[in-house]
Amino acid sequence: MGNDIFFSSETFGDFLRRLRLEHGYSQDTMATKMGLSQNSYCLMENGRTRITLEHIQDISNVLEVSSLRIIASYALYIADSRKSSL
Repeated sequence: MGNDIFFSSETFGDFLRRLRLEHGYSQDTMATKMGLSQNSYCLMENGRTRITLEHIQDISNVLEVSSLRIIASYALYIADSRKSSL
């Protein structure tokens, strides 16, 4: 595996929570802006829902950043998480 980036719903949920808080949004606000119920959004943050490209696009629209930036930021988040666990 080495330098491979492994996508996991659980770690993406943690990343998503951090992004949401950095932007000052509640779960309810994110859910509403994404067209989801608050419960469905909560499941995303808790890693209990598979994240799709459509979800990433919706998140990027709400946060007003590109989908590519979301994915690149997630890759950095994973790399940093791996470094801190060594």
